[in-house]
Amino acid sequence: MNPIELALESILPGVSKPTRYLGNEVHAIRKDWAGAEVTVALVFPEVYEIGMSTLGMKILYDILNHRPDSLAERAYQPWLDMEEEMRRRGVPLFALESKRPIRDFHLVGFSLQAEQTYPGVLNCLDLAGIPLLASARGEQDPLVLGGGPCMANPEPMADFFDLFLIGDGEEAIVEIVETVKRARRARSSRRDTLRALCAVRGVYVPSFYDIEYDERGLVRAVRPNDPAAPETVERTWIDDLESAPYPEKPMVPLQEVTQDRLSIEVIRGCTQGCRFCQAGYFYRPVRERSPERVREIAERGVRAGGYDDVSLVSLSTADHSQVNRLAQTVNDALKDRKVSISLPSLRIEKFSVHLAEIVREVKKTGFTFAPEAGSWRMRKVINKPIPEETIIKAAEAAYSRGWSLIKTYFMVGLPTETMDDVEAIADLSEKILAAGRRIGPGRRINVSVGPFVPKPFTPFQWEPMEGLEGLRGKIAYLKRRCNRGGSKLKWHEPECSIVEALLSRGDRTVGRAIRRAWELGARFDGWSEHFSLERWVTACEETGVDMAFHLRRRDLDETLPWDHLDIGIFKKFLVREYKKSFEEGVTEDCRWGQCFACGIPGSGKDIVLTGIADAVPYGDPALLSIAPAPVAGEAPQAPPAERRA
Repeated sequence: MNPIELALESILPGVSKPTRYLGNEVHAIRKDWAGAEVTVALVFPEVYEIGMSTLGMKILYDILNHRPDSLAERAYQPWLDMEEEMRRRGVPLFALESKRPIRDFHLVGFSLQAEQTYPGVLNCLDLAGIPLLASARGEQDPLVLGGGPCMANPEPMADFFDLFLIGDGEEAIVEIVETVKRARRARSSRRDTLRALCAVRGVYVPSFYDIEYDERGLVRAVRPNDPAAPETVERTWIDDLESAPYPEKPMVPLQEVTQDRLSIEVIRGCTQGCRFCQAGYFYRPVRERSPERVREIAERGVRAGGYDDVSLVSLSTADHSQVNRLAQTVNDALKDRKVSISLPSLRIEKFSVHLAEIVREVKKTGFTFAPEAGSWRMRKVINKPIPEETIIKAAEAAYSRGWSLIKTYFMVGLPTETMDDVEAIADLSEKILAAGRRIGPGRRINVSVGPFVPKPFTPFQWEPMEGLEGLRGKIAYLKRRCNRGGSKLKWHEPECSIVEALLSRGDRTVGRAIRRAWELGARFDGWSEHFSLERWVTACEETGVDMAFHLRRRDLDETLPWDHLDIGIFKKFLVREYKKSFEEGVTEDCRWGQCFACGIPGSGKDIVLTGIADAVPYGDPALLSIAPAPVAGEAPQAPPAERRA
């Protein structure tokens, strides 16, 4: 046993859920350190149960460990009781597989899935004994890499990372490891290694860029200070999801985790164009896995992991061009094993009880709709133009065929929103419940509401975050209207959303407040019981960060903190969509025909579908999308000549 293993012998019996720290999951991979030229610690700055439910980290773990020259191990932020014991006994943050300190690895990669985990990153670095600031790290310290959805604007965390990866990781992580391997063989310095990494598409080294501010504190310009750094950093993405690597033997935890099922990504990217949705722009273009490939992954994963639930995940699974055949193929392969299939992301306008009933083992406990806005006007503003009639008919169909609970999701604080629009949320919820009551007794509705947060690289990135007073008032109104007679309201606290907006929209100076919030005790800010707005207000005041400045409305000609990153979407396209929202104009999904020149290359390789759409793709004709799907044999229209340079 090494010293960490010896310490754990006495620590683990006294902490909650000690299996979080054992690393003895089924199919966990342990490799010989002597044969690895590059070692990578994959760190999730949240508790084990959440980190083990994240698909991206599992994929990278599998890719790195299948290479003969590299190894990957995992670490998660310890829960509060474990952290206390580790600090008291001088135990550093360690990798689960080998129980080695993560500071011993060549690369330490953090998965940044949500802004609220930022204090957790600092906590993990501090527990590991790695200097918080990239500028303070020496030649013997690991390179600290960040990736994930938060890379739409990594600036608030820029001072703490040596490099970020903007975009998909499956191919880029291989290039990064190859580059680090060559640098180690050549005994390159830390700075020269980072220079070499700048040649990898998607790699952003923040220390190689200087930020210039004007007298008002606005970003004037972002300029490279090293010739190896490009003027703009282009997002990287994989072209072919079908052949992209996927774990053959999924790791099986020995304790309950948040998503205790086999998750299979069936689509990456979305072109529905909801104007509030950062993922819909950040992950373009659309790429699909074929039903046959999904079936293969599902069968292999169920055999290896013993799962009784397979989830077909994406931003919108019903958008798969072969969605009926996909569901039927996977269900036919697994039904004899009593494995249920989950379709967690179905759009209302393409909702089909027929589709759900293909998946015969689906438990009819609840069906989720996400209108996002209560009024027809607001749904046009956000480019989610679902008529109320379609929503009600979809609910009636679900209630009538056995689902007793409808779950709905809405936002408050959207651009141009009035109290009439907020009242429309309650009105629509009452109409959905009334439709259920007409079917029979016992029908219920859960109404979930959260404050809208304007995010980078969306048409609403210039909009302000609504203030606390207004958001609290709207949620209070919905509490009065939606908590009665078979209706239950759930809400996301607006205080948490305010901080989320600060961390997603802020510039590099916000890092000072993040560090101070961590010093004041911020750890698990994604957990409402551990979140404190007062702590963040104090952190901002003590570090001179003006929270209101970062939550304000932005001018269309303003240099935004993330403008030196290129995710592939034209800024002029986002401006057009922004202006169109105030005209209540609708932009159709481009995947079936007209190209709206968003900036993603239109060479024919940008959208990768696995077949012509099902002839009757969504079952009941009354529930079809208001925009018709293409019929078999009909090819998408050719895109215009405009391309991203």
